Amino acid sequence: MVTHQATATPWHHVLARLLYAIFLFEIGLFLIIYPWLDAWSINRFATFGGETLATATFADFWRQMWISPYFRGAVSGLGVVNIYISLLEVGSMRKRKLREAEEEEDQADQATPHDPVE
Repeated sequence: MVTHQATATPWHHVLARLLYAIFLFEIGLFLIIYPWLDAWSINRFATFGGETLATATFADFWRQMWISPYFRGAVSGLGVVNIYISLLEVGSMRKRKLREAEEEEDQADQATPHDPVE
């Protein structure tokens, strides 16, 4: 019979996952808020210009798409997805920690001898 001992997650793995979750959350907030600010329509991507007729036509199309509320909403939707993933990551970390604590408790119960009831 093979028994598996539970090993605690190394601290640097926990730290990396926590930093990843924080990063995702911050990017999510940025993507939700920034498209609706005035700075969105005056940044480098919005003021893309072309020297030839073909690139000038594309620049007009790009500008109209960039300031479209539908495009802004799509970018904000990506922000919501980022925040959702960050919350899933934190929930996964919490669930794993609870599972490790239960396994340690079970191992401690198995290690202590039980008195037979008479």
